Amino acid sequence: MASVVGTPDRGDSQIRVQPVSPADEPEYESFLSDHPSTTAFHTLEWRRAVEAAFDYDPAYRMVLDRGRRVLAAIPGFRVPELLGRSVVNPFCEYGYPLLAEGVDPVVVLEALGASRGRLDSVVVKDCPFSGVRGYSTAGYGGIETGCAVRLSVELPFDRLWERVFDGELRRNVRRARDHGISIEESVDLSTFYELYRGTMERMGSPQFPRSFVRELSEAFGEDFSLHTARKGDEHVAGLLSLVHGDTRHLLLNGTGGRIDDARPNHLLYVDCIERACASDLSVVDFGRTEPGTGVHEFKKQFGGTEIPLASFVTPAHRASRADVSSLKSLEPVARMLSPVVTHPSVGPRLKRFIHE
Repeated sequence: MASVVGTPDRGDSQIRVQPVSPADEPEYESFLSDHPSTTAFHTLEWRRAVEAAFDYDPAYRMVLDRGRRVLAAIPGFRVPELLGRSVVNPFCEYGYPLLAEGVDPVVVLEALGASRGRLDSVVVKDCPFSGVRGYSTAGYGGIETGCAVRLSVELPFDRLWERVFDGELRRNVRRARDHGISIEESVDLSTFYELYRGTMERMGSPQFPRSFVRELSEAFGEDFSLHTARKGDEHVAGLLSLVHGDTRHLLLNGTGGRIDDARPNHLLYVDCIERACASDLSVVDFGRTEPGTGVHEFKKQFGGTEIPLASFVTPAHRASRADVSSLKSLEPVARMLSPVVTHPSVGPRLKRFIHE
């Protein structure tokens, strides 16, 4: 059911926040196709994969004016919390509204907040290139959530190699090749998933269910890619990515436990970048990372631009619902309990409640 919100003080008599029904999907997709800031995580393909794997209640919405002109498109799901629910785009960095040209973002954000349920919180994951402003004015509280690393791949690959990549990265790529590491495109979901699951077990972090990888593959089709690094007959690392528009999003990776000093991930990521340079893509997005961590240091070697990330929450006093730092404080305990929290019958169920 659509929510009608009046904003007379801004000269907008009425706008509606409307769920994206099956009948609305062509209009939603048309709006996304014309918008320069659309990501894979705004799409209906992402909605289908997340809904099928986690059984969340989808909350994809369009904001319409009285003439049914689309003012904004907003992805999201209602996900469980200890008290109430949050409406959020889970498991990704980007969940900001896509605004039509000339639309006041504060009007859209106020309407979005007014359309929530009594115990719901609305969490909007944003970044500078979204173009959305005015969260404070609209009554949202903000919290920093790290940064994304994005690398332009419009230069020829050899120039990236020589002028952008860190010297240590180049040495590690050579080391991988010296150890006989090779890269291949793989459609073997089980092989990748076992590499990913093993990595989560070593980290003590609940894993995505196997079904999520399968649903992403089915939903995104040719825009879904799995690449693996091999050492002899053994798969030692894997990388799952999604393409939308001019961007390849690096979503999940996994590394085998016995790789010695071969550095397969360095070669795997560089190979992915080289493939992107040879295509029509403009950006490789490494996803969210926490500054100061080993993962952050790894991503910095590629010379990409760091984009600050923040989540904005209404009502503002519930901003802590978007705080990912609390998860980091649990890491030592999670590692000790790793056999339990990553057990195949436990980890995927826990992941449903960790929708960072």
